[in-house]
Amino acid sequence: MWLVVGAHGQLGRCMTELLESQSVEFVALGHQQLDIADSVAVEKVFEELKPTIVLNTAAWTAVDDAEEHEDEALRVNAQGPANLASSAAHIGARLIHVSTDYVFDGQANVPYGVDSPTDPQNAYGRTKRAGEKAVLEMAGNNCVVRTAWLYSEHGKNFAKTMAARALRGEAARVVNDQIGQPTSARDLAQLIFEISQLDQMPSVVHGTNSGEATWFQFAQEIFSVLGADRDLVSPVDTSAFPTVAKRPAYSVLSHDDFSSWGLQPMQDWKTGLSDSIGRIRLAIQKELSL
Repeated sequence: MWLVVGAHGQLGRCMTELLESQSVEFVALGHQQLDIADSVAVEKVFEELKPTIVLNTAAWTAVDDAEEHEDEALRVNAQGPANLASSAAHIGARLIHVSTDYVFDGQANVPYGVDSPTDPQNAYGRTKRAGEKAVLEMAGNNCVVRTAWLYSEHGKNFAKTMAARALRGEAARVVNDQIGQPTSARDLAQLIFEISQLDQMPSVVHGTNSGEATWFQFAQEIFSVLGADRDLVSPVDTSAFPTVAKRPAYSVLSHDDFSSWGLQPMQDWKTGLSDSIGRIRLAIQKELSL
């Protein structure tokens, strides 16, 4: 049985929808049902449910707020995973923990490998790296899945914001000096499921769609697939949108190890977007009609 933690986020929702479609037994818990930073609560849930696979998608994701509230972010992003890893080890469950490209320095010019040195440049990245260490240092077959630029029809994300502008015919100014991998949460959920089926899970996997793009190129593609004028999207530098926390200029993650694990890299980001855009359109239209 699966236990999906942080189940109300976009990846959690995509994962539970996938598990349901596969007729896999699961329990989905959001923050209101389980505070992963509460070790006693985590132990109780694990003893009651006795899951065989645990997916942790819960996280403090407010990147700028983490600069002033690093201790609070650390509680969720590091102590929480540590509690999950400890309880998973106690009952012999597998733990798949979702992390981020922000654990790297963002200054490379070639894709980061799973073993590339980590050097987070902001509080969010530091807390997420601490969570990775807690999971990887715990005994058991645990896996850290790093992802980036995640989007879906659920919740709030860049793709939905740009799609809404495209549907309304509104212009958008978008950063063109940050490079990464737009990643479909549904594609990531499928990869996570495939990882869970391996006899031995890799310690670290880079769960991003293939290829690369700037935020500007990502936005242009969104406008194009929705039939909107891509010239409505104009490029700007990062300096046009000052933020409290430093953002990585380069967030491309390598998939070179996939074949050795018996896995296929996730599809190209443009294909992933094409597969997702219909659901995103419907979600926006539904939200606008409320």
